[in-house]
Amino acid sequence: MMLFTPDMAYYTEQIPRFVARNAANFDADEVSIGYEEVKSFTQLATIEDQITNGVILSREDMSRLDSAREKLTNSKLLRLSSSNPNNIEMIPLNTDKGTAVKQIQREQHVNAAHTFVFGDGMNDVGMMAEADLSVAMGNALPQVKKVANYVTDMNYNDGLALFLEKYFAAHPLVND
Repeated sequence: MMLFTPDMAYYTEQIPRFVARNAANFDADEVSIGYEEVKSFTQLATIEDQITNGVILSREDMSRLDSAREKLTNSKLLRLSSSNPNNIEMIPLNTDKGTAVKQIQREQHVNAAHTFVFGDGMNDVGMMAEADLSVAMGNALPQVKKVANYVTDMNYNDGLALFLEKYFAAHPLVND
């Protein structure tokens, strides 16, 4: 499990390999996030009011992940989603990627008609509701494809680039 605050990433048992790999991609001067192992509930209680989101990963015992998902769902304390069958993503209630899209639209004075979003997981459905131009990747879950306005090719086939080229060929930009 990983839990995040604005300046720390807390993990249990061991830091996930993908996090350790990605840590090397950040310049220490630009990103000042630390990593610390959570070893007890007492320690967790000291940071609980700072936690903004978290993720539980399992690549081995899916029954443990399913059990955790069921318990978290029943608790009604967090919004759960997943970008992959082997994880549970946890964020505060009434918050999702759609919340972030709405905030960006407000700050940039952009409406839904001028917003593109692309996604492939259930965690992307909220943002798709906030944009008139929602695109599911070819590798997206069937439920995501059903919600999106468009479906393009898979990530590894440059689906995003292919969609944008085709879209803007059919809808050239016009100077107002």
